[in-house]
Amino acid sequence: MNSEIHKSYFESLEKFNSEADKYEGKLVKLIAEFVEPKNKKVLIVDDEESNQTVLSSILREFKYVPFSVRNGEEALKFLENNDVYAALVDNNMPVMTGEEFIYFLRKREARKIRRNRNFKPSYLIAMGQGLSKKALEMCNAEISKPIDMHELLYVLDKRTRLHKKNSKVYSQ
Repeated sequence: MNSEIHKSYFESLEKFNSEADKYEGKLVKLIAEFVEPKNKKVLIVDDEESNQTVLSSILREFKYVPFSVRNGEEALKFLENNDVYAALVDNNMPVMTGEEFIYFLRKREARKIRRNRNFKPSYLIAMGQGLSKKALEMCNAEISKPIDMHELLYVLDKRTRLHKKNSKVYSQ
């Protein structure tokens, strides 16, 4: 009798998990339809291809346009000619670390702000660990690794709300 109860329990649990997966998939698609920032460029600064692949997949699902570079030096070059909605920045990379990239970028942006008060600095999202407190303070948000889709979308949504708030302030 006890084994029948266990079997019934596990069958019910399996059926529930299967249904939950279906609903989560539908929910993700539903959210994707209503996510406001369509075709916004997001720069992924990470030397690990697997992280670039996962992040790109999530971003595309929600109508963002991902671009990937392998280190801070490549990111600085990319940003010379491209505006991005946000940049996801890892720290541990060859050539130029995420921390060095953040310092160089913020220094360059400070010069641009002095020349043009309407210039808007990049929205930086630190990924993983290893950044100093000073570097983290220069970022707009932080997410942990391994990347959690919900956390990433929350941080990007926060960016959208901040942009809307600032747009209202500038237009008044």
